[in-house]
Amino acid sequence: MVFGIRVVDLLFSFAMSTLLASRFGASAQLDAFFLARRSTNGVADATGKLVHMALMPQLVARLDSSASLLGLFRNRLAAGVAGIILSIVFIALIWPSWFVTVFAPGFSGERHLLMDQLVRIMAPLIVLTTLIWILNAMRQASGKHGLVEFAAMSQRILLVGVLLFLVPPLGIIEVGEMLVVGAILALAIMVFGSLPFIHRMRAERAQARGVGNGGEQAGPVATGAAGGLVAAVIFVVFNQATTLMDFMAASTLADGSVAALEYGSRLASLVPGLVMSSVSAVMFPDLVRVMQSSSPREAALGFAQRQRSVFAIQTVVSISMVFSTDFIVRLLFGYGAFGADGLSATIATTIGYCAAAMFLTPLLATTSAIFADSRGNPRGDMIRIAVTGIALRAVALLALIPLLGVAGIAWGAALATALNLAQAMRVAKDRFADYPLAEQFRAFARTLAAAGVGSLLAFVLQQTLPAAGSQWLRLFLLGPTVATFLLGYAAAELVLCRDEECLSRQALALLIRRTRRA
Repeated sequence: MVFGIRVVDLLFSFAMSTLLASRFGASAQLDAFFLARRSTNGVADATGKLVHMALMPQLVARLDSSASLLGLFRNRLAAGVAGIILSIVFIALIWPSWFVTVFAPGFSGERHLLMDQLVRIMAPLIVLTTLIWILNAMRQASGKHGLVEFAAMSQRILLVGVLLFLVPPLGIIEVGEMLVVGAILALAIMVFGSLPFIHRMRAERAQARGVGNGGEQAGPVATGAAGGLVAAVIFVVFNQATTLMDFMAASTLADGSVAALEYGSRLASLVPGLVMSSVSAVMFPDLVRVMQSSSPREAALGFAQRQRSVFAIQTVVSISMVFSTDFIVRLLFGYGAFGADGLSATIATTIGYCAAAMFLTPLLATTSAIFADSRGNPRGDMIRIAVTGIALRAVALLALIPLLGVAGIAWGAALATALNLAQAMRVAKDRFADYPLAEQFRAFARTLAAAGVGSLLAFVLQQTLPAAGSQWLRLFLLGPTVATFLLGYAAAELVLCRDEECLSRQALALLIRRTRRA
């Protein structure tokens, strides 16, 4: 169900992106809109992920033991997080120019003025999105999935309707206002779907009032509360900082660079991320339980197996997307106000971010495992990974932007993420004595080798096919190209990889079992 909802949501997301590009083009207006959304909704998503990460181990433990949920939200840590969120909203409402200066140092003139207005309008997104993430964490911890995807889809349906029928005469400012209205709608859907948890906490509150403070169960704790929260803050700040570094760099380039980077990153996260986000939504609570196992060896090996799986799946999906990028970008943006320069920049950034996604997914699995480990404070390990990652990103951007322009931002992200993953795996080895570091590197190398064989075969086929003069012909030729990559990858994987690493063998065994049952 989660995957199906994400597919429909993906279609509406594409429709929204297409309409924005055709209405406003690769222009100063779209640059300002995207960076305003990144600096408000992006901060909100980061805060929400922080809350989600910090709450998930505690929620899983409390739900498994039927302990009180209310205690998670009635402490000084929760009050401190709420205070920080409200302070950020206050700054965005009163001094939006500060956001522009920090997040878009290269903006001036029209782009600066537009972003100033949009930041003030979008400031409520920070609170709304955080509340959505809290409710989603409760549902995921109890094994319920799909509602947050439906809520996001409803928000996009509203925006697509506005862009389709009301722009023009409405402009980019009004689109920002409708983004906030859509977030209110999404929150209402999440509240309705989370009523059992809300009623449970209200009952706990009434019970606590009746028996006094001692009546509330403290509940089991997966990690130290303060240390876990600090680690979650470090993780989220790291992810948000690396993303914002990319867009801050894009703000110093020509008009349309931010829009091209936004579309490239969104295409790379939406298409390859469609499969992985669906898997991750189910995997993260499972990973939390694995890492809280009483056996350190079982926890380390369970994490290693999941890390190998997500890397292999993400590699296949990302490279398939690389071969499809030209067709998808031209299909979505090859008309209206989006020009040839915007198309070529978007294609280049999409390919770069697809490469980055191959290494980002196992990196996120690694940091999630460290955070969920119940045997020690994750703060020090998170600091090592975050500091190294930010430094690598800065060096990569400085080296590649002068050479490749806006495409250098995406390829800098790919290079920095790959190196950061290698360093994070070494951190994992220091933390988990039974983590098979050398074997993981060999398994990753075998996966990349199999992907290289499939890519080479697909590239050779692509060079022999006739040049596509229309979208229909591009679509017709795309099928054999992607199929050749997948078959080449599967064949190479069967030869190179061990049974437990081989996705092709697992998929074939599953197909045979289902065929026999039928």
